[in-house]
Amino acid sequence: MSLLDSSWKFNKFTVHQVEAELDDGQLEVKVSWEPKTEKKAPFANFGQVKVTQAGQTLSSVDRDDDIDKGEKVRDLDLTYDYRNRTDQVKIQIIESDGKSRTVRVNLQ
Repeated sequence: MSLLDSSWKFNKFTVHQVEAELDDGQLEVKVSWEPKTEKKAPFANFGQVKVTQAGQTLSSVDRDDDIDKGEKVRDLDLTYDYRNRTDQVKIQIIESDGKSRTVRVNLQ
C-alpha cells in the first residue's frame, strides 16, 4: 500500500514513496528514496526509519539497502515484528539533523 501523496524533501535526500504491507505476520516497509549527495552512501548515512505501534518501537528483523550502480532512486526494504492488527502503525523518517516526517497507517 502506497502511503505518500507527494514526495518528502529533506536537506540531504528525498523520499519519493513509503509503502507498507503485512506478510506472514511481519510488517514490510519499503522506502523509495534519492540522495542529493554521496550517491553511493547507504540510507543510514542520511537518516533513519522509526516504526512504532501503540507507543512501542517495533523490532527490526531485516534491512536491505541496495546500492545499484546507475540508479538515482533507491529502495530501502525493512521488515519488522508486527504486534497486532488493531493499533495504528506510525512510520517516521528522521534526517540526521533531526527533521522528521511521519505517516500513519492501519493495516489489517
